[in-house]
Amino acid sequence: HHHSHPALLAAAAPVLTARILRQQLSAREVACVAWVYARLQRYEPRLFSAVLREAITHSDRYNLRHWSRLAWAFSTLSLPSEEAFFVRLEQLQRQQELLLAGREERMRSRLKNRMLLRVQSVLDSKFRVL
Repeated sequence: HHHSHPALLAAAAPVLTARILRQQLSAREVACVAWVYARLQRYEPRLFSAVLREAITHSDRYNLRHWSRLAWAFSTLSLPSEEAFFVRLEQLQRQQELLLAGREERMRSRLKNRMLLRVQSVLDSKFRVL
């Protein structure tokens, strides 16, 4: 990639690795670091091993967006990632689907209630005329 600066990326890797291992980066930052290195086709073994360890150890800090970024980064660089990685990604996707399904259900019942109230008020006004 013509915009990448290999020397800069190589120099930054140990610093980022140390910060990840000390848990000084947020889940979003960890996911972004992995994404950037993968986007620029730069594989730094220690960095990616720290990313993987951090994501699996503190998986509760990572949401679906973080996990999909990490999955994209690992697959872009054709890196083997542990089974736990994909198990967690599937769990989060399922949770997200359930959440959306629940939200849809709530919206539907709210709409139904609103319609019933509207029908009721129309009926009330009709019967008042009679």
